[in-house]
Amino acid sequence: MNANQPNSRDFRLDFAKGILILLVIVGHAFFPLYTTDGAHLDIFLYKFIYSFHMPAFMLLSGYFFYTSNCKPFNKVIVSKLISIGVPFLCFSCAIWLMMQMKNFISSDWTSFVGTNNIVYDLCDFLLTSKVMWFLASLLINCFIVAILSRISYGYIGYVLILIGSLFIPVDHSYIHPGYLFLFPFFLIGYYLKKNNVSLFWGVGKKYIIILLCCVSILGLYLYNEDTYIYFTGMNVLTDHPLRSMVNNIHRFIVGVSMCFLFFTTIGYLYFSKYSTSGVVTLIENVGNYTLGIYGFQQVIFGIIINCFELFKIEVPASYVMVFASSFFVMCLSYFLTKICIHFNVLAILFMGRRIHTSSVR
Repeated sequence: MNANQPNSRDFRLDFAKGILILLVIVGHAFFPLYTTDGAHLDIFLYKFIYSFHMPAFMLLSGYFFYTSNCKPFNKVIVSKLISIGVPFLCFSCAIWLMMQMKNFISSDWTSFVGTNNIVYDLCDFLLTSKVMWFLASLLINCFIVAILSRISYGYIGYVLILIGSLFIPVDHSYIHPGYLFLFPFFLIGYYLKKNNVSLFWGVGKKYIIILLCCVSILGLYLYNEDTYIYFTGMNVLTDHPLRSMVNNIHRFIVGVSMCFLFFTTIGYLYFSKYSTSGVVTLIENVGNYTLGIYGFQQVIFGIIINCFELFKIEVPASYVMVFASSFFVMCLSYFLTKICIHFNVLAILFMGRRIHTSSVR
């Protein structure tokens, strides 16, 4: 495995994506089990995962987007509408349909949508539900960078967006807090690639690694409910603006340090004595299909949560149950994604691309 061979695919990136999608699933596995509001927020594993996993995914996405953005503008827009927009719509519609089935089964007629309101309710769900918020955020970031990177002094637009994100209320119906928080990570990845800086630049730099470890450990130690972007957002127009700004700086520093510590760790693991094992190859393969796996795991966890609510199922919360449910969801999501690989229509709808099976590792 020569990750540095010129003009070859860097499989370390697939390996990193594979680990990240596993962390996404483990993070989501807490929700069906820890039903008490906020019961999971002080669990170290939950803090660890949510401190960096989506920022790292967005940083990776920006890194990959630089190459895509070298194409003509119209091709960039069309390709992203297909590769991101189509799966966003398909998975969102699947989740909306699942929710309507739950309302029908539970005879919740106040929430069930009649035939006359389907279009309106579906459109409202796509705009406000934020279930597939990461894909929406990724698509928006691609459009913004595709436009501003082609304009003289486009960096002024980046600055205005970053400043403006500090004044949008967290409860805005159409804007998920993650949209605003992840934009700078997308830019970091984009400009690292533009300047030919590897995501694994920290490998071999022991003082950098020590610094990243210290910053990450301290940041995680100070992590609390207010640090989670989903609860407090980026808005500084609050009763305590200074505290809100400190929260923004805290979560951003932790996110950046944890991201680069993660990529540095991946760099070491990939060239360890275990790098030729079948497990590494499997994780690389998982990483190659993260979009499909991400969408399917959202649907599966939605089904699990709805079933727990419908049938009043209570499962004791524990690490064992978190990892057991994560393993089940990961296997099922991967299986469904592999099915899509063999049917181009399904591959386009749920993975945003045609798959040539002869090239699948």
